[in-house]
Amino acid sequence: MRWAQPGSATNRGHSEQRVDRRVKDLSVHRTTAELCEFANAPRSLPSWLDRKRTIHLMAAIAGFLIAANCAMSDAADPKPAAPKDTKATTAGAKSAESDSQEAGDQAQSVFSMSDPKTTDEEWKKWSEGTGRADYNNRIRNGDLDGTSMQVISNGIKMQIYAMTLPTQRDNLGILVSGLLRSVHGAADSKDAATQRQVRQAMMKEIIHWCHEIGGNQFYVRLNAAILLGNLFIVPETPANRGAAEFFADAFEPLLEVLERPGQPEGVKLAAVNGLRNAANSSVPPLSHTALIRLATKLLVELEKTDTCEWYQERICETLGSLDQTLDLDGRPFIVHALAKALFDRNRPLCARAAAAKALGRAPLPSAIDLNVVAYGIADLGRQIVEARNERKRHVRRWCIANILLAFRPKDALERSRRAGLLERVDEPSFQKYRDSIKEVYALVRPMVVQELKEADSAFAPEVGEHLADWLKNHTPPQMRVAPGLPLITTTQVTKTEAH
Repeated sequence: MRWAQPGSATNRGHSEQRVDRRVKDLSVHRTTAELCEFANAPRSLPSWLDRKRTIHLMAAIAGFLIAANCAMSDAADPKPAAPKDTKATTAGAKSAESDSQEAGDQAQSVFSMSDPKTTDEEWKKWSEGTGRADYNNRIRNGDLDGTSMQVISNGIKMQIYAMTLPTQRDNLGILVSGLLRSVHGAADSKDAATQRQVRQAMMKEIIHWCHEIGGNQFYVRLNAAILLGNLFIVPETPANRGAAEFFADAFEPLLEVLERPGQPEGVKLAAVNGLRNAANSSVPPLSHTALIRLATKLLVELEKTDTCEWYQERICETLGSLDQTLDLDGRPFIVHALAKALFDRNRPLCARAAAAKALGRAPLPSAIDLNVVAYGIADLGRQIVEARNERKRHVRRWCIANILLAFRPKDALERSRRAGLLERVDEPSFQKYRDSIKEVYALVRPMVVQELKEADSAFAPEVGEHLADWLKNHTPPQMRVAPGLPLITTTQVTKTEAH
């Protein structure tokens, strides 16, 4: 199968066994009922919102599908460059036009190129001959002598090089998952220290050979990024949730994937997923310098407001998960950037909702003004109601779910980390914002309830009206998330606009 290829089927099997009786009593769509037992639930959310993280490898596919569709759309119908202005005399205008054309050419070439690193005959000889059997035996035995390492390195090279063969385009997912299985099953009869040593040696080889195909065709790049982003020494499982260990050496290669000029958004999205794994689960943990580097790069990407909304969402989620509060100048740069995204009306609604969710998880210095955050979420909620009721734009379910998650933890693990604004306002530093956060939560709650009852249905008019009334009476003196930072926006809800 071709991972993340547009049109691929995704297994979305659902179970009605765990739906609460009071939710069953509602006439609701099955997947809606599984969203959450919302009405009387504690501050943690059930498994529908949690399911996508059960297995790291499969969790990413849905997002990759969307991002790949965005990238394929760009390649098939790239944004036209601005027409040449014969009167333009500035070098900047000419440079911008040239850059736009170059980016379009690069996007086209990434999808149309073919650069196989091996041949079908060589691949068949290794995969169906003694080469694969010897490779599997040495991995299983956990041998790291010179001869064994040569066999292991060659086996990894053959599998990664096979990804570049046009004839293997529909087998990319099989190749990637097979490599990961071989890593996670290496030296399975040996002690834990030997297993770790063998897995790390294999991962170093994977990183080396993935670098060799980093400039290849789109699907090759995408699956190489997926492979790099899932290099777990100890993979996450339902049994060890929170104890996964990511191979720290994959951080730099993933950052290189993200920074590559002309990189399609689908590939960058996969890289961002991997970088999030690196930031949250690396052993040893990433240094603060590395986290600042990552955050700074993600902020540059977030500034590109014309990117796919799924890409913007994933960037916001990753920024919110970083254990980094201040930049090198001592400013809460991540919170400021997420707040800017929340207020930015030029962004898709769902990207802004992801920023709201991330603000409920990002480390918050005590100087942060949560009244401004509450105002931004209330205004976003009002616009979501308007967009849904007037059918101006489609509002996805995850957009509404992320508004909920801005206030509440998803599960017990997130609750233990005090995720969600309702949890944060119980902290001494933020208790003064408790009323505004709880008021906005109560105002957006009917949106989620309505989505549970009937997906993609109109909201009651009074939902938007109550939000508008609250906004008129709770406008912050300044749209500044912390003292000393620039204004997030000068736009405020007026009485005329609210009605």
